[in-house]
Amino acid sequence: CSGACRWSKYLTDWSFAISVITCAAAAAAAAAGLRLLRVSTLAVGDLLPALVVAPLLTLLVTQFY
Repeated sequence: CSGACRWSKYLTDWSFAISVITCAAAAAAAAAGLRLLRVSTLAVGDLLPALVVAPLLTLLVTQFY
């Protein structure tokens, strides 16, 4: 088995967590953009814990799924 084959079982677990992080970061970036355009005053700092909590919850759920 090559190097990629050995890591494939770990990468599949993390790929879902990476997509959750990407989604949370996109929401924070969209909120920051709306704030810069003065369209809305969403609190971008309130979205930052999602970058930590969302992947942890994802990994927790996938362990029991």
